[in-house]
Amino acid sequence: MNDIVDSRRNPSRTAPRPADIRLVIAGAVGITLVLLAHPVLGPRTGVAVFVVALLTIFGLLAIVLAVPAYALRGRRGDWRGFTIWCGKGLLVATSLLIVGQFSRVRHEQPSGLVRSLQEGRLTIPAFLRAERATAPATFDRRLVDAQGRALRELALDVSGLALSGITENDRWIRAHMTYRIAPSAENGDVGLNGHLILYYHPAGMAALGAVCSDERTSCARLEGLLANSEQSLRLRLGAADLDGVLPESEQCSVEAVQLPDIDQGQTVRVCPYDPGVQLTLTRVDATATIAGLVAERIGR
Repeated sequence: MNDIVDSRRNPSRTAPRPADIRLVIAGAVGITLVLLAHPVLGPRTGVAVFVVALLTIFGLLAIVLAVPAYALRGRRGDWRGFTIWCGKGLLVATSLLIVGQFSRVRHEQPSGLVRSLQEGRLTIPAFLRAERATAPATFDRRLVDAQGRALRELALDVSGLALSGITENDRWIRAHMTYRIAPSAENGDVGLNGHLILYYHPAGMAALGAVCSDERTSCARLEGLLANSEQSLRLRLGAADLDGVLPESEQCSVEAVQLPDIDQGQTVRVCPYDPGVQLTLTRVDATATIAGLVAERIGR
C-alpha cells in the first residue's frame, strides 16, 4: 500500500516485478553454467578456484552493472529499471563469456589435434579427417600450398595447382591435385599436364605423380596407367618399399629427393613409358610424415 502511495506521489518510483527478478536470476545462472564448463576456472581444477572465480566475476559485475544502474535508476527510486538493467547486463555478460569459450575452443583445437598426433592418440588419417572437419577451407589451402612448395623445390615451373578432390575411408585419406608445367627445353618444348595423388595412411604417406604431354593420346594412355597404379598401391599401402605398384617399364629407376618439411631424404621410383608419359612413386614412413605435418602447422 505504501509503495502505491509513494508511486502516486513520485511516478518515477517503481518496484521490481517477478519477471524482472527472474531476468536477474537467469543471467546469474547463465554465468555460473559457463564457468562450470571452463577448463581453468571450472570446478575440475578445484572447488576453491571455482568459488573464488565465481565470486570475483560477480563482484566485478556488481561494480560494472549495479553502480551505473543505481546512479541512473535507483537514486530516483526506479527499482524496476535498476533490476532490468542488471538482468540484461548479466545476460550480455553470459553471451560474451560463451563467445569467448567458442573462440578459445576454435583456436586451441588444432594444437590439441597436433598434440594427439604426436602422442600417438590419433593416427595420421584420423588427424587429417578431424582437422578437415574443423576447418575444411584452411585444410585444403594448406595442402595445396605444401605441395606447391614441394614441386617448386624440384625446380618445376608449375602453374595452376588445384585440388581436384578429397576422398577418405577408415584406412586412408586421398587427395588428388592437378597442375600444369610450361613448355621448356627440358621437356621438348611441349607443355605437360600433371597429377599428384597423395594417400595418407597409418603407416605414413604415399605419393603417386603422373605427367603427360599435351598430345591427346599421351594423356589417354596415362589415365589407364594411373588407375592401375592406384589399385596396386591400395593393396600395398603400408609397404615400406617401392615395388609392385607402378606398371613395369624398362626405364624405371630410383632417385633421391628431398621433400619440404621432412628432414630425412626420400627415394622416388621414376618410370617413363611413352614419350611424355611418366609415373613416380614416393613413400614416407609414419615418423617422417608426422614430423612434416607438425612442421607445416607450427610454421617452421
